Amino acid sequence: MHVIELFAGAAGLAQGFERAGDYETIAYYDNFAPAQSTFLANRPGAAYFKQDVSELQAHAVQETLAGRTLHGILGGPPCQGFSLAGKKQPQNVINQLVLAYARVVTQIQPFFLMMENVPQLLFHPLFQPLMDQIEQHYLVTYGILNAARYGTPQTRHRLILIAYRRDLNLQPTLPVPTHGKYGQSLYSYYLPSSDDRVKLTKKSAPHIFGADPIIKARIARQLDQVSTEISACLKPLVTVQNAIGDVIGVTENSNATVPYTKQATNDYQRRLRSTCGEVANCTSRQHQPDMLHMMQSVREGGILDADTSGSRNAVHYSQAYGRLHRRGLARTLTTYFQNAGSGRFFHYQESRTLTIREGARIQGFSDDFVFHGNLADQMLLVGNAVPLPLAEAIGQHIKQQIQHILPT
Repeated sequence: MHVIELFAGAAGLAQGFERAGDYETIAYYDNFAPAQSTFLANRPGAAYFKQDVSELQAHAVQETLAGRTLHGILGGPPCQGFSLAGKKQPQNVINQLVLAYARVVTQIQPFFLMMENVPQLLFHPLFQPLMDQIEQHYLVTYGILNAARYGTPQTRHRLILIAYRRDLNLQPTLPVPTHGKYGQSLYSYYLPSSDDRVKLTKKSAPHIFGADPIIKARIARQLDQVSTEISACLKPLVTVQNAIGDVIGVTENSNATVPYTKQATNDYQRRLRSTCGEVANCTSRQHQPDMLHMMQSVREGGILDADTSGSRNAVHYSQAYGRLHRRGLARTLTTYFQNAGSGRFFHYQESRTLTIREGARIQGFSDDFVFHGNLADQMLLVGNAVPLPLAEAIGQHIKQQIQHILPT
């Protein structure tokens, strides 16, 4: 099945669909030059266009198809005006790119579409115009999915919209979870426990996954639909250590931290580069001495406010200046994950924030996909991506639903 990806960035959606098998990405469109250069460096010759999607016309896509049938359109329009991270801007012109996505879809009318965004779009004034436009030609379903329940080592709630063209006469559904077996022992950043770990159950799940208060009720209803019998068939959640534990050779029982000296920090940088071997994007960000000192005061799984006050309950929603726990899930990766104050992005053991490669691992990218540009560009590409395991699960689900009924 041929697909294109709009607002492609590092093409997490398309790469995930390709992992599901039976998909070929014909073209990628994004207006961010480092996204184009990064992708072409990894896939020379790909049809990756530096293009403002608000100006993209159907005839340009048709020319790229060169007579091939376009089966689906993928896309995750920018979400700065919707997201809880940063300023909320209800009238932000970037928000209008959601409708630009719908315009391209309705002009071309492929057999299916799949759109990703932050859950807050559900409560935005643009959501109903988006639905009105798409529902003219498509049967639609949408819901809030957590990437952790599809094999991503990160709790990341996302609005997923899937639609099939009306002439297929098939009502789309959302993919069932693949991960989240009840009984697994995990670290919860919100739920105190004597050993810092709790069993994953229907009761503890909301605390382990975390959720914005606005969407918590919807998430609770989804959890209620997962019976004990279904949970028994699921795989265990993928933890932070599962994802990044081998990048720098951290051992299970080691509690060492980088000593608070410039020489030791330089030695650590050399060790990090050497243990990464041929894997790119592994160099950690250089932190100032006062920041390193502060990092060392935060225990594994802890946060600066809570560790300073001595109260686990002092944890606040943003979880800035927080350290990950190796047996827990990563928090939602943002486009600033190398900035210590922008979220819970301290490495679970070392006195530093995550490297670009560790962020890419948490998003599901393979180690042979190399990110280019400056560190800010690379953080944008990694943080904005749709987690590849989630995209793969959605691609597999769509394939199973519609492949057998598509015209030959």
